[in-house]
Amino acid sequence: MIGIINTETGNINSISNVLKKTGFNYLISKNHKELTRCEKIIFPGVGNFDACMKNLRKNSLDDVVKNLIIKDQKKILCICVGMQLLLNYSEEGDSEGLGIIDGYCKKFLKNEVNNVPHIGWAPILSKHKIFEYNGDKDAKFYFCHSYHAKITDKEVNVFSSNFNINFCAGFIKNNIVGVQFHPEKSLNVGTNFLKKFVINF
Repeated sequence: MIGIINTETGNINSISNVLKKTGFNYLISKNHKELTRCEKIIFPGVGNFDACMKNLRKNSLDDVVKNLIIKDQKKILCICVGMQLLLNYSEEGDSEGLGIIDGYCKKFLKNEVNNVPHIGWAPILSKHKIFEYNGDKDAKFYFCHSYHAKITDKEVNVFSSNFNINFCAGFIKNNIVGVQFHPEKSLNVGTNFLKKFVINF
């Protein structure tokens, strides 16, 4: 069973639809006890950092996420803003993040890149087996973001992509996989990535 944390954000249905098509059982929940019974956890996020953090605290999901990761040591995939919320803070607002991973989110500068937000397809620069896709080293994932993570935690395995500058496309640390891209919107490549997270991570 795969647990999707119910953050009330727009990509929950997209994620659940992909899991349904691949034959994985899942539940969508805000309840810690229900989620602890799940083998793997997905923490989605779409939208403004402050608004998402405020919504987590309103529903006490900040504690749920921390307990699942730190206390229960659940293997968790954190997507887009769900990944960013693990950090200490973001330039997007004034709210503190969950502080599980040391780092912060920085806005792309217009003199560094052509267009903000960064919307489109890009490859992941990583040799980690979770990104292997039928031997295609040029497989691309779908991004839609204006902020990117700056990781200061030295125990984190950071992998990058390129948008005129190299930026953090995600990271792995112990039981955590964080990704800036949207696997649920990345067609067959994203479906393959989700399968690898569920089966192999």
